[in-house]
Amino acid sequence: MSRALLLLAVLPALLLGCVTAWRVSLEVSDPLNPVMRYLSANVLSMVWMFVLPALLLRSKLSLGKALLVAFVFFLLVRLPIGAVYYLAWEGQWTVEATGEPTRYVTDIRNDSSGEPSPNLIVILTTFFPIAFGLVFTFVLWSLYWAVAFRGKRPFMRGDAA
Repeated sequence: MSRALLLLAVLPALLLGCVTAWRVSLEVSDPLNPVMRYLSANVLSMVWMFVLPALLLRSKLSLGKALLVAFVFFLLVRLPIGAVYYLAWEGQWTVEATGEPTRYVTDIRNDSSGEPSPNLIVILTTFFPIAFGLVFTFVLWSLYWAVAFRGKRPFMRGDAA
């Protein structure tokens, strides 16, 4: 369990945390950088969402442990993103060269009517995506278990030891 947690949750989340930090620095200093178009922690985590259930099944983790690993992954990925949106809104971050608000501030301003509370920003950018990721992982885990592992399904009656 701890090996799966490290390899399937902590290390990928740390990598995506580095991507998030790099994107934040580019968003403030050079938002027109071509890297901004092609590198996104959200896109990479969505790709990982499709791969993760299959890897969890192959590691023979039970559904409960698999969802725990997925929860740790999504928590470690979404907390820095939520923190960035929170800090950007509270500090009203601007692009260094132009003085315009960063995308983080304008995204929040465009998505809300009025001034949202910082707590609401954290909830919307952190906890709803975590809940979505867990539901998505559960559905894919179930589909992969039913379809891809037809011949040797882990956790069939009599297989569990």
